[in-house]
Amino acid sequence: MKTPPATTTQAVALGCAGDRTAGLALLQPLISESPRQMVATLSMLAEITSMPYRDEHPDADFFGLSIADTTTGRDGSLDDLPAPVRFAAQFVVAHANADYQHTYALFNAFADRCLRQENDDLGKATAAMFDMAVLSTLRLAQNGQSPS
Repeated sequence: MKTPPATTTQAVALGCAGDRTAGLALLQPLISESPRQMVATLSMLAEITSMPYRDEHPDADFFGLSIADTTTGRDGSLDDLPAPVRFAAQFVVAHANADYQHTYALFNAFADRCLRQENDDLGKATAAMFDMAVLSTLRLAQNGQSPS
């Protein structure tokens, strides 16, 4: 099996080319292999997602989340987001802050909840993080940068 970084970047490249289904399909064997591989894959997606913001603010000591209601324009709450999107956003921010202990704790708690409730929220969260990584990569490309 390919390494998570090579497979993840290839999957994101497919997403950037407009083939979301193929990109997600490429990630499937990694995230299904083991919890360790899934965390590695999510961490790669978080790295790619947070790169433009870390590059724009190299002296930042801390990154946070700002939630807005897109229909009203008012500030929103993290609690208003669907569980998979909330997890994805929290994981990306914890990763951007290099708080890896927090990223593992988030993953363990979320994965445990998904197993107990027997739902596909972990798959939906992975897809949300994939979409975030694709959007961030496209943003980097618009600025003439590459996610490497």
